[in-house]
Amino acid sequence: SRELKLDLLSFHFGAAEPFLNEKNLIEAVEYINKKTKENRKNKEILINTNLTLTDKSLLDFIIKNKIIKIFFF
Repeated sequence: SRELKLDLLSFHFGAAEPFLNEKNLIEAVEYINKKTKENRKNKEILINTNLTLTDKSLLDFIIKNKIIKIFFF
C-alpha cells in the first residue's frame, strides 16, 4: 500500500457564523495547532465570518494563531 503524503492540511470554519460559539472555535484551533505541531504538518485555517461578533480579544486570537484567510460577506 502507498502512504499518502499531504503537504498542507486545510481547516475551514464556516457555513454559519463560527464566532457564535467562540469557546468551541478557540478549543478547535488550539487542538489543530497542537496536533499539527506534534505531527510536523503544515496547516491553514480559513474562517467565513461577517466580523460583526469580532472584538479585540478575537482579533488578537486570529493574529496569534496565524489565521490568515478570513472571508467575510
